[in-house]
Amino acid sequence: MNKALLCGIVQSITSEAYGEGKTLALLTIQTKRKYQDREGQEQIEATTIPLKAFGHNASSLLKYVKRGAVISIEARVTTKPRTSGGFFVDLSVDSYSLLGSVPATKAAPAADFLPEEEGDL
Repeated sequence: MNKALLCGIVQSITSEAYGEGKTLALLTIQTKRKYQDREGQEQIEATTIPLKAFGHNASSLLKYVKRGAVISIEARVTTKPRTSGGFFVDLSVDSYSLLGSVPATKAAPAADFLPEEEGDL
């Protein structure tokens, strides 16, 4: 099984039509990882991840999930070869759970997922 479990903040969510009456949801989430570098300093690494959802998952994501929502996603991982060599990784939502939302008092959505200082990455 090729599965990925992701937890992060929704940065964007849009819909696109494909086929006859079918819906595709395109969303990006931002995750963060804290670690210590070789000097023992705490570092924060932020990553933006694009995902796709089809069918019922797409419909419910578009209805209930908004930018700034904290979400847990179980995704199916598929790869496609690139013409220039290497592979393109595609993540399709199998299931999701809403975990909350970023407080409205934040200066920008996902502010706590971004490095606090310029040199943190």
